Amino acid sequence: MISIILPVYNVAKYLSECMDSVLKQTYSDLEVICINDGSTDDSLEILEEYASLDNRVVIINQENKGQGAARNKGIKLAKGEYILFVDPDDWVEADTVESAYQIAKNNNAQIVQFNYQTYNESSGEFQKHNLAKQLFDLYGYNLEIEKSFCFKDVKKNCLHSFDMHIVNRLYLTKFLKDNNIIFSDCRYGEDWLFSIGTLIKADMIFYLDKYNYNYRIRNDSSCNSINSNVMNIFRVFNDIEILLSNNHLNEYIAEDFEAFKLQMVLWALPYMPNNLLKEFNKNIPKYLTNKDCK
Repeated sequence: MISIILPVYNVAKYLSECMDSVLKQTYSDLEVICINDGSTDDSLEILEEYASLDNRVVIINQENKGQGAARNKGIKLAKGEYILFVDPDDWVEADTVESAYQIAKNNNAQIVQFNYQTYNESSGEFQKHNLAKQLFDLYGYNLEIEKSFCFKDVKKNCLHSFDMHIVNRLYLTKFLKDNNIIFSDCRYGEDWLFSIGTLIKADMIFYLDKYNYNYRIRNDSSCNSINSNVMNIFRVFNDIEILLSNNHLNEYIAEDFEAFKLQMVLWALPYMPNNLLKEFNKNIPKYLTNKDCK
């Protein structure tokens, strides 16, 4: 069985398209764990309708805690051999689970990573993101020949150059639980900790050369809006620093971690509310070098 985990919060507009793509997979031995994270729109009603028609749908209701907490709960509840994370405003191709699971079983894989494409809701344009091309451009690593990679193959600049998406991968559940790989329990940048944890812990990540995931870019999404939760990136920096320290990697990728923090601060700054700018700027010197602060 494969566990598909969806953190659901006020996505009624997109939820049916997502659920249809998940439930119509060519691989049918699924549990679809939907963590309703305190939705106030019709999301819960839509989930309940699907659950009434398909006993593979499991609904867990909780007060609003954010995507990180929702996904962590999903991991704890997962009964499947492997886990796939899907965001409820996105959709997956029909053979996503089957094709990734086949690679996983053939290679006893901890992680299988596939390509994805972004869909810009405003322009209607799709943009393909190819992992093999990315690794070759960044590291000269020929994934089409090697078929897999691990941390040592991408350790140079991996934190601020490597794609940190978590939805274009199939994860061995035992691997996540045995290594206590979790999301930051906050509301912004919560997936960075998880992505870095999986990258440094996996013995090998196997590649599936298919565009299986469709990632929707919304102007009103939490990561593209003025949002007080942006302040949480400093908490995430602390979480990552603890992770690196526990794995004796602080000095090993110190320069890369500094570049990562600078990149994330610059990315988050436009979305910081004016009333929190003073506090945000006050925190920056605690996490960036003097040169990067300037």
